[in-house]
Amino acid sequence: MEFTKSVVDPLTVDLKRINDLGVKKIAVIKMVPIGCVPAVTIFSGYTNCTQSLNEVALPHNMLLQQSVDLLNKKTKDSSFFTLDLYDAFLSSLQSG
Repeated sequence: MEFTKSVVDPLTVDLKRINDLGVKKIAVIKMVPIGCVPAVTIFSGYTNCTQSLNEVALPHNMLLQQSVDLLNKKTKDSSFFTLDLYDAFLSSLQSG
C-alpha cells in the first residue's frame, strides 16, 4: 500500500496544481484490471484474466477516489471526476 500511496499522493498534488492554474473540471482515469490486458491474457489465448493482477489496481483506485473526494471538498468552485475504467472494462468482458 505504501507504493500505491507514493503514486497517488503526487498525482493529487498535480491535480491541485492544475486546478490552481484555473482548470475547473478535471477527470482522472482509474486503473484498468491489469490482469485482463492483452499483454497478460496472451498466455491463456486471450480467454482468461489473471485475478491476482487485477487486484493490484483496487487499492490504487480506492486511494485515488478518496483523494478526488477530498479535493472536491476543499475546492468549492471546481469539479474533479474519476473515470472508472476498471468496472467498465470488467463489465464489457463479462457481457461479451
